[in-house]
Amino acid sequence: MARVACPYRYHRFPVDNLWFQCTGRTAPGREGCCGAVDPLRQRSIGFGAAAWPVFAPRSRSRTPRRAECPDCGTTTGIRACPVCHTPLPASFADADSPLIALGTQVDRAGVGQFRVDEPLLWLLSHFKIIERSRA
Repeated sequence: MARVACPYRYHRFPVDNLWFQCTGRTAPGREGCCGAVDPLRQRSIGFGAAAWPVFAPRSRSRTPRRAECPDCGTTTGIRACPVCHTPLPASFADADSPLIALGTQVDRAGVGQFRVDEPLLWLLSHFKIIERSRA
């Protein structure tokens, strides 16, 4: 089973375990979902604004593209990370894509210092992802 990594917190999980986020639209004859703060998402990535609910799909078919919200019944195609509940890019898990994580280091003053190692610069320039200055 293929595994993917969340582009926000780099959690690795099987591609078949993708969750979905409600669109907030109302299905005919039903009440719509209400946006609320997701405590798990707030703890995980610090996002504290109201958001539509995130849920696991009822159907466990291989990488479902759409799911029905269990609360309001509307169909959604917005996929979300099952670990941090953050909505994922529309093309997530549809194609092989390398994920390169760049981090920050924090010095004693608490200021983030962005650092890119020479091997990474070589890799990016070697594959013509970036052009290096010859100055």
